[in-house]
Amino acid sequence: GGSVGIVCQAASDTCTGEVLACDGTEDCPGARCCGIGGGTACQAACDVRICHSSAECEAGESCCPNGGGVPYGALTHCLALDPGTSCPLPP
Repeated sequence: GGSVGIVCQAASDTCTGEVLACDGTEDCPGARCCGIGGGTACQAACDVRICHSSAECEAGESCCPNGGGVPYGALTHCLALDPGTSCPLPP
């Protein structure tokens, strides 16, 4: 058991495990970095937007920890919070 780490392998080999196509908006020109199924992808729109800081989020949102296993769990996402509240503890 345990998390699948990020590894380098031969270009001819098929990747297994979680796929991280991006870890923030800088990786997706003209699109958003989206959390999908334990991995990430660049898409035009999504429910879970991956971020590095709250500046990448919409007004009223904060950049909060995903929680969970590495690698996806080490990333952060935009989350709408009530005024004066902080990010919830990750699961």
